[in-house]
Amino acid sequence: MWLIIGLLSPFFFTATNYLDKYILTREIPNPLAMPIITALVSAAYGVIFWIVGGFTWINPLDAGLAMLGGMTGLFASVLYFQVIKATDEVSVFVVLLQITPLWVLLLSFVLLGERLTWVQLLAFFMILTAAVGLSLRQSEADGSVLARLLKSRELLWAVAITALFSVGVITFRYVSGSYGFFQLAAYESWGLGIGGIILYSISPKVRGAFVETLPILSLRVFGLAALNETFFVAGKTSRLASVSLAPSAALAAVLGSTQVFTAILIGWLLSVLVPSIYRERIGAADLLTKGAWAAVILGGIILLQ
Repeated sequence: MWLIIGLLSPFFFTATNYLDKYILTREIPNPLAMPIITALVSAAYGVIFWIVGGFTWINPLDAGLAMLGGMTGLFASVLYFQVIKATDEVSVFVVLLQITPLWVLLLSFVLLGERLTWVQLLAFFMILTAAVGLSLRQSEADGSVLARLLKSRELLWAVAITALFSVGVITFRYVSGSYGFFQLAAYESWGLGIGGIILYSISPKVRGAFVETLPILSLRVFGLAALNETFFVAGKTSRLASVSLAPSAALAAVLGSTQVFTAILIGWLLSVLVPSIYRERIGAADLLTKGAWAAVILGGIILLQ
């Protein structure tokens, strides 16, 4: 049972990435409007989580940290939605997002005082090497390796996005020992909502994009956004359930990291079924290359456990 639940987690997380691609291709032309839509849906989900969590008011400091994680996630989504809109290969970007553990490792060392082992440093090198190798494969620019990497939009933006995401991971880890999942998820979701208010207030581009999108917003669009949030919550819940049921937390974490292969598989399937939206490179050589680098990243994640 834990194996089945653990495999559901990467599926749900990957589903959110590909549904985002659909929404931004067919429903919302300007990706800068999506963070505000996400914030509205997340704030509503926060109320649901709060009810499910027993109407719990938590320690103000812990609440602030949980909301900080939500806010940084919302700010990261500004970059995330632009990349998802622009990229043809969602699977590659999903694989690159697996460098999040590198930031978590660094922040755990700096902020939480956790020690780094030689095995963790090897894992760090493996994940970073795979991300660079995959990005060089994507880059069609000429010049040195450094020049090509600097022109790799997916890699540079993945670095920035995962840096912001990792703040949420660290804050959630810091306060998770005292509360249940839904209790913390409520405050994290409200943090996303607050992040949306801040972003709307300080960014004319985001505000303008949302206002321009208002005439075409419908229950269908909000329904898709709500479905996406449901997928995301299902991914987090199934991952938590897998950790609690698995023989060890490390096994559950490794199983969740199979998202690198789930993304490639779903990308191949959608490119065959809906080529007007999903245009992954699905030749045998392309799939083998992506799979090989994904395997290196998975190996690094295993060593981190």
